[in-house]
Amino acid sequence: MKYVVNKRNFIILFLAATFNYIGSFMTESLLSVYSKQLGATDVLVGMVSGVFYAVALLTRPFTGTAMDCYSRKKLFIIFSLGNMCALLGYSISRNIWMIIAFRALQGCTYGAVAALTLVMSAETLDQEHLTSGVAAFAMSQIFPRLIGPGLGLKLSENYGFRTLYISAAIVVAAGIVLTFFLKEEPREYSKFKLSMNSIIAMEAIIPIIALLIMNFCVSATTSFMMLHINERGIPNVEYYFIVSSVAMLVLRPLFGTLADSFGTEKVLIVTLFSLFIAMNIFARAHTFMDLVLYGIFNSIGYSATVSLLQALVMKVTPPERRGAASSSSYIGSDVGLVLGNLINGSIAARYGYQTLFTVFSLPLFLDIAIILIWYLKNRNAQASQK
Repeated sequence: MKYVVNKRNFIILFLAATFNYIGSFMTESLLSVYSKQLGATDVLVGMVSGVFYAVALLTRPFTGTAMDCYSRKKLFIIFSLGNMCALLGYSISRNIWMIIAFRALQGCTYGAVAALTLVMSAETLDQEHLTSGVAAFAMSQIFPRLIGPGLGLKLSENYGFRTLYISAAIVVAAGIVLTFFLKEEPREYSKFKLSMNSIIAMEAIIPIIALLIMNFCVSATTSFMMLHINERGIPNVEYYFIVSSVAMLVLRPLFGTLADSFGTEKVLIVTLFSLFIAMNIFARAHTFMDLVLYGIFNSIGYSATVSLLQALVMKVTPPERRGAASSSSYIGSDVGLVLGNLINGSIAARYGYQTLFTVFSLPLFLDIAIILIWYLKNRNAQASQK
């Protein structure tokens, strides 16, 4: 880990983030199934996903500004506690409206935790190899993807959803304990004041827009993945999560290294096209092998693209504004997911899941065009300077 300049904080933060993500991934893919059991329609299932990102979006201006104004360690602890409370709230929910309420709480808290881990991890890394470093830290999400969904599925099948959500909250609590051991370097805090400059890192507006479009597309699979799999009767779903996570474990850092070698924009064109292929494979999936293919292409397409775009946001933004940069990247993601969830439930109910995933894959070509134009513009600007 030659690109890590503060190994102690990197390891502690990596483990704390890992526990937070395990708790989330244990429950994430099953929330739509739980909602269905409580009587939710497809439109309400979309709302459960949508409210998470809507609340995250509404609170990001405050949480993003706070990251540059207050102790990030303390904020990490506070928001992790909120995430834990949301998970416990699911365990006592008796109707879909209680699920939506606790989902809103989780949108604020877990959404802030994800943004904090991005900016706090960047502080531990060599800035010349930031893309590789961010991709390596993203392993804190991949291990939870490897064990979280399968573990959550087994817990829900054998012990019920209440036990699942309590267990997930306990896992998040373990991450909170680890956070107390982080050593925070002294730094100057700016005064808390909301402004466009503190909310949006305009230096990174192109990768932010790219994140928006990509997350609009993947909102379809985020909301309806398990329902589509159950409708098709595809077996051995828990093994799909293992295969997918192993693929991420291998491919995500690989594409981070390729981005450092060949340029982030060039690699992004490949990863975005891979996501298009993944969504169309999933739309037509009928067998376990179809899921395996989807998992491999999705590991390149979604997982690698997220880390590359987030690293790009951090690279083009000054260090003192990294709180705003991290928040901006998630604002872009949240806007895309909110817009997607506003309409994907209606399309799924009227036309079915296969049509939904196919239609939602098409805007990825707009994303590819935006990245390509930005790359050519920057290359021409650099050539003219020389």
